[in-house]
Amino acid sequence: MTNPRSRARFGLALCLAGLMLAAPASGATYYLSNGGSDAASGTSPATPWATLAQANSRVAPGDVVVMAPGSYAGYPAPAVSGTAAARITYVGSLSAPGSVVVNGTSTGVTASHLTLKGLYLLNGFVLSGTRDSIAYCWVGGDLPHINGGMDCMVTHCTVSAAHFWFTGPGNVDTATVAMRDTLEDCAFVLNPTSGTTQTMRLSGIDSCVVNRCSFDITIGSGVTAGGILKMYYVRQCKFIDCRWEATNLRTESCDECGFVYFRDRTNRNLFLRDSIILHGPGTVTLFPNATGSWPGTTFSNTYDHCLFRVTGPNTVGSALWMQDAVQGDTYRYCTIVGADRGVYISSAVTNLTVDHCTVVGFKPSRGVFYTEDCGGRLWSGTNRITNNIFASVSPLRRAAGTSGVTSAYPAVFWNITSMAGRVNGDRNLYFTAMGADSAIMSGSSVWSRPGPGSAWNVASGADGDSRFGDPLFAETSSAASFSPRLRMGSPAIGAASDGSDLGAIPFAGDGDATPPGTVSDLSGATVDSTWVTLQWTSAGDDGFSGTAVACDLRWSTAPITAADFTLATAVNPAPVPLAGGTAASHTVVGLTPGNSYYFALRTLDDAGYWSGLSNVVEVTLPGRDVTPPARIGDLRFP
Repeated sequence: MTNPRSRARFGLALCLAGLMLAAPASGATYYLSNGGSDAASGTSPATPWATLAQANSRVAPGDVVVMAPGSYAGYPAPAVSGTAAARITYVGSLSAPGSVVVNGTSTGVTASHLTLKGLYLLNGFVLSGTRDSIAYCWVGGDLPHINGGMDCMVTHCTVSAAHFWFTGPGNVDTATVAMRDTLEDCAFVLNPTSGTTQTMRLSGIDSCVVNRCSFDITIGSGVTAGGILKMYYVRQCKFIDCRWEATNLRTESCDECGFVYFRDRTNRNLFLRDSIILHGPGTVTLFPNATGSWPGTTFSNTYDHCLFRVTGPNTVGSALWMQDAVQGDTYRYCTIVGADRGVYISSAVTNLTVDHCTVVGFKPSRGVFYTEDCGGRLWSGTNRITNNIFASVSPLRRAAGTSGVTSAYPAVFWNITSMAGRVNGDRNLYFTAMGADSAIMSGSSVWSRPGPGSAWNVASGADGDSRFGDPLFAETSSAASFSPRLRMGSPAIGAASDGSDLGAIPFAGDGDATPPGTVSDLSGATVDSTWVTLQWTSAGDDGFSGTAVACDLRWSTAPITAADFTLATAVNPAPVPLAGGTAASHTVVGLTPGNSYYFALRTLDDAGYWSGLSNVVEVTLPGRDVTPPARIGDLRFP
């Protein structure tokens, strides 16, 4: 049950967010222009000031500073704070924030009740005030940082930087926290190329909301440590409808370069409809329970309708590695896909719930869900593993006439020593090409089918009403393109304890004759010398309704047509399909400065229908500056 105080805190955060973006209370309006003068009155477009320094020294609570297109030294940092009833606002262009450039290198936002809107904050921000907001801005720099801000909001921003941090004051690992901040409707493109700084760091935050944000992260080959995302001292926060997609290009030895890990007092958080997608070629690992300085303090986190997809390599061969103690965590209606296996548990387990999940592995040594004996520690509390699909989709089959002992890729490994009699496991569907008697491995050379009277059922008391069968997934060619949607005839349909379908995604029905819609608004949203972020409106499973199975995005240095689309270069990783009609974006990296590229995409539904070819967009990347300054020809002595 949700704590009423927690609900109150989140309600207050959302209420404050609305107040922060509301129109400021009546005050003076000042104007700023590169052609202005600080000696002018600044009170009309005809008599603007010239500098932010002048505006900062003059504004009072309730005042608005309107900034004309141009480039401004310094930073919007007023000498005084606003008030709850009279905010101070600096506004540029909400429709074209890139036209109003703030290039100061001292980026601290320490005043309270301050709003920045429609600006290009070239060198980022450090947000540490109270009830501040940054909206409709472009943000650059090395490390934009929410650093101890209280009741602050960052919304509808595009952030293109090397790193991004969201931490308590001073970025220290203590009980000091930032509270009730909101990060909403933002798109992040993070591309560290070298160094040891953590790309994303969330620490020391409480009762914060991260809502409808996308994080496209590329770890460069020159990075030597740091990790993709480190989350610790994160408590009672909500992460809703967010997507983290990361590619690790570092293939040499690297300390935590490809890690996403939750550790050290990260507890009681909700992840709702989020996606975490990790790609190689470097190693990538997702730790929902990582060991750290405070073992056993990451607990009671809920993952609801989430997607975890790991296509790159890692040392334990699993999409999720539950490395530290698992205590009170819940996975509900989640899809977990690994290039090898789905889940690996290597520590003690208490009160774990895995319900209506789809767990899939493509080379799952010891199963798509592998539980170790954890040094003889027994599972404890109430553990529920029900209504799931556990499927090894490797085509490897057992040699004719041999028994399960030769089976390399069972559906699961349930450790009989630690789990027997300590788990409510039932109404699950197991599948492996090795056959029914190789579905469950429960010890060295101990194999079983699911169902009543099976060796596993007799020994554990679990899975008496579970079954074996091919789930008939819509797409199983690779971990990157796998779709958990069910096809007609799947034994998962209607087999759950409440009559619903097993697994994360219910059967959508038969007779689909409607292809996905054709995207017509593909465009280049952000362009740099070696990468481009594309955006479009997602096609759905049927037209622009529902969610498709796969997106095929390709590029070429020549115009693309429907006839030669498959000859163009496929973008890897491919975009993840979103609900039809919603805004989608994807960053393509590794391009050549100065070149022109053509991009187009198609969309696939669960019935195997492709959409038409999207509009073809041409993007020209800026070249690196190789032109020296002109020769001075009129140098003379006065």
